[in-house]
Amino acid sequence: MNKLTAMIGILNAISLALIIFVTAITLLLFNVELYRFDNFEHGKARELGFSNEEYIDSIQDALLFIRNDTNEFNEEGVFVEEEVLIINDLKRFHSLISITRIVSIVVLVGSFAALFYLTENILKFTMRCYLYVFGCLSIVFVTVLLINHSFLGIGVNELLSFRYTDKILLLDSETSLLLNMFPSGFFNNVMLIFVVAVAFMVILSSSYLAFARTRKN
Repeated sequence: MNKLTAMIGILNAISLALIIFVTAITLLLFNVELYRFDNFEHGKARELGFSNEEYIDSIQDALLFIRNDTNEFNEEGVFVEEEVLIINDLKRFHSLISITRIVSIVVLVGSFAALFYLTENILKFTMRCYLYVFGCLSIVFVTVLLINHSFLGIGVNELLSFRYTDKILLLDSETSLLLNMFPSGFFNNVMLIFVVAVAFMVILSSSYLAFARTRKN
């Protein structure tokens, strides 16, 4: 195995990890039922002075706009100017995420095609790469968790505050629709899906390699 083949294999595994992470974000971000359940559990619509239908409709309009499914947004004026600026930026961020996923898929397919010609046993080789990359991700996650487990409690509001400090300071956390719309534990759920997927890939790859070694012996 030469360095080029190894690099292609690692690139294949990294692209798969990116696809999993981006998919986890989009699955949760655009799942309206999660927003409905969160509202039912915490009564956010009532606290903000909306009916349940108005609250969900406003969120759905924002999500459709972020996902580029519509150019119509905030016709009822429920979002203030600072919130609209942030949501427009989130739309651009979603476009970047979409491009990242497309590029990752192209890299994944292309690397598989290259490895098909460069390796004698593509399945065994890719499983080794997956074990290495996803194993490293597991070690990094456990290390960060041991050093500072509070990062799991990071909410969307904290992430928005980090990126939009000047605009967030102008919003009232008790009345802002934007600061209250995202489901509680959103970041936790994204990380949970990603960590479960990483653990699955580690178990799958290590099990296959152990089986292949036993079969060879």
